Amino acid sequence: MSIRILLSLSVLSLSLLQACGGDGGSGGDAAPAALTLNVPAAEEPAAADIGAVSARFVANENARSILLSKSAQSIGSAVPTEQADSGAMVRIGSKTLSGDHQTVDIAGDAHFALGRWVKGTLTRDTETVTLQGQDHESYHYIVYNRLAALPLDGQLQCESVAATAPTALSDTHQKLGSASGSASVSFDPSGAVIQGTMQVHAGAQSASVDLSTAIQHPPAVSATGRMFANGPGAAIVLANLGDAVPGLVVGYRAQLPGGDLYLGVARFTCTPM
Repeated sequence: MSIRILLSLSVLSLSLLQACGGDGGSGGDAAPAALTLNVPAAEEPAAADIGAVSARFVANENARSILLSKSAQSIGSAVPTEQADSGAMVRIGSKTLSGDHQTVDIAGDAHFALGRWVKGTLTRDTETVTLQGQDHESYHYIVYNRLAALPLDGQLQCESVAATAPTALSDTHQKLGSASGSASVSFDPSGAVIQGTMQVHAGAQSASVDLSTAIQHPPAVSATGRMFANGPGAAIVLANLGDAVPGLVVGYRAQLPGGDLYLGVARFTCTPM
């Protein structure tokens, strides 16, 4: 028994010397002891913009915008504009999105850009709003170039090709919905007559928004329902698509059967009938 204990102690002593880099003598340099590294926790990655554009929006002096949220609505000039590499607009006239920001539902081309601001510091004139990624606090935007003149005749059939996901005015409801629309436009010397609807769905409920209206002047934004009274309705304008055939730009609020309001923006492409 004594022999076994002494042998074990000798092996242990040797192992300790080797771990310290020594051989029992005084001439060797000791190897550094093992280090414990304090690696900082990985930072939460910044939220990425979601969506894509086929080309950057090319604004001119006629650039206009519709911006909608649960607490604000703005329709007017979009000069100047600034667009991020993701396709998200980060400046629309006097409104900017900065800081740690995120835009979703991005879509667009050289003639329009739309999306939904969900995170960042939004500056509107002298007011600042902090968006924290809550869908019901989203700001829906669409920018476009207005028409210089209305066609004097002809008929168009229009279909929605891009839209933001409709959001409720409260976080107690279905957070996101879906929307699509169709319309027809007839021109004569007195202006344009538009007939159509937006179909909005959220959860098991759905509603239609009437787009029927008339436009007599190229830059005019026509409203239906109670759009400018914080109720259901739509704001509709004809937009320049770079050729003789205009398109439609729509901002809307839909009221579902349960009474909940959902809002969003959409862009329609039109073809001659």
